[in-house]
Amino acid sequence: MDKIIEEGQKQIKRCLQSGIDKEIHDYAERLGKYFRTASKIEHSPGSRIRLPLDHLRRLSQGMIPEADFNSELDLLKAEFIYAASQTETEEKGFQEFVSLINFGLDELLSEHKSFQGVRNLTWFLEAVLAYHYA
Repeated sequence: MDKIIEEGQKQIKRCLQSGIDKEIHDYAERLGKYFRTASKIEHSPGSRIRLPLDHLRRLSQGMIPEADFNSELDLLKAEFIYAASQTETEEKGFQEFVSLINFGLDELLSEHKSFQGVRNLTWFLEAVLAYHYA
């Protein structure tokens, strides 16, 4: 596993707890550029995860009942894993991206069960995707 991906787990934990700060923003920029160049994700990762990302956005906006919070996060994990399974095996960067997303979802399930944590994760993922496109 590349160092930047290992750092991602630490940054996601911080993001879930305290939101997006300068350090996390800078990391999202580096990660987006890493996926575009080093991992050579040429096709838009956003289009591949459009449906689960939309699901995550709805959850972050409180559009899903709080009673369903855990089951919705479990479902999201499955949706992201399915998206990763539909990619070519040589695109390890996309698989790494999805593994980071699922790490964030696991953290939400275990420690940060809050809509704010979901919002923070959503903002982080959107920042990574934006820098991938830039």
